[in-house]
Amino acid sequence: MQNHNNSNGRTWIGVGLIVIGMLFFLKNFEIQFFNINLFTWPVFFLVVGIIILINHKDSFFGLVLVIIGANGIAAKYLNVSFRTVFAEYWPIMLIILGVYLILKTFVQKNNDSHDSTLDTIEADEYIADIFSIFKDGTKIIKANKFLGGKITSLFSDLKVDLKDCKIIDGTIELDTLTIFGATKILLPSNMQIIIKTTTIFGGFEDHRSKTSDQSEIKSGTLVVKGLVLFGGGEIIS
Repeated sequence: MQNHNNSNGRTWIGVGLIVIGMLFFLKNFEIQFFNINLFTWPVFFLVVGIIILINHKDSFFGLVLVIIGANGIAAKYLNVSFRTVFAEYWPIMLIILGVYLILKTFVQKNNDSHDSTLDTIEADEYIADIFSIFKDGTKIIKANKFLGGKITSLFSDLKVDLKDCKIIDGTIELDTLTIFGATKILLPSNMQIIIKTTTIFGGFEDHRSKTSDQSEIKSGTLVVKGLVLFGGGEIIS
């Protein structure tokens, strides 16, 4: 199934590149089908980024292309630059963070549960789709076949326990997004992990105790990808 999806993704990307290439080629001969000039590099980046995101919703590369393309279009047609907007309004991010920390502390002092939730999920096959915003919580997953998925933590301290999950032979991917928060993933110390996260003013590390017995290492491999922005992520056992 995964190979089939990858083939479809490459097919659509190939079709998109062919169409864009033909449009650029026709432009060189002053043949244009639209009154609006769509034959620019920002539009090219935007279209390619959208195609990538359609086939890989959590693709960081696709998101970067969309941002670059949108920035170029906004600067050219709307006289608006994302760089200028960010330079003028970035302190708002600090204000939002400060308000969040104050509200979170206030809520915890006035709530015996500390605004935290505990959920346990048991399934034969499980694809993670965990989302937490402005709320701390713990998710305990028990599955005979863990198939990856995505974990999103926005302004939250989120703990996901996958110690009782089994990974089939091969490689599966777990996409994570942590913004102004923390994500802790509990995994067995003998599980093979590859971390491919992008961190901006944050970090994502594997803090498990390593096993010295190679015979105990499990065959499946979990690839952790995603973005950490003003936050932290770690894998513990």
